[in-house]
Amino acid sequence: MFRQAVGGAVLVGLAVAATGCQKSGPPRAFVTGTVSYQGKTLTTGEVAFYPESAPTEQPCLALIGRDGTYRMTEILLGKYTVSVVAPAKPLPGQTPRTPPPNRPIPVYIPVKFAKPQSSGLSFEVRDGTQQFDIPLAD
Repeated sequence: MFRQAVGGAVLVGLAVAATGCQKSGPPRAFVTGTVSYQGKTLTTGEVAFYPESAPTEQPCLALIGRDGTYRMTEILLGKYTVSVVAPAKPLPGQTPRTPPPNRPIPVYIPVKFAKPQSSGLSFEVRDGTQQFDIPLAD
């Protein structure tokens, strides 16, 4: 029984190392920024960086905080197409949902920003720490 538990722990450790959480390997950078739409800071959502060199790979993801900021650590260097997923703008005649208590009122954005093909956003990650603010507009 003890041997199985130790073997399971070793397998979990190997799986974590294989996911790129380690410091060795290709150079990586730290990217941070603020996301806004028509001058209003987003209070929820997600930013996704899709590598242009390997568009079928999983994107690098970061949550947008209540203050509108996001941060990505250990992102590989290179060119990325970027998308922003946040509450979609209600259709004409629709009433937006009221957020639960103690939650900020969401800033609604057009759906086009949620798809890398239609967002119109791109960024080149270089070595070191950098800021990439995302001011969305129609």
